[in-house]
Amino acid sequence: MVLVRDLDRARDTYARLGFTLTPGGLRTLGSQNHCIMFERD
Repeated sequence: MVLVRDLDRARDTYARLGFTLTPGGLRTLGSQNHCIMFERD
């Protein structure tokens, strides 16, 4: 888990680094996330 202040900026940075991210998710308590997907997972 990586906690960030700006989720959109972090998503863009990880995507530029070549990672594949899932669409963002919004949780019931207000948190948000993206998952980084690896080739075999």
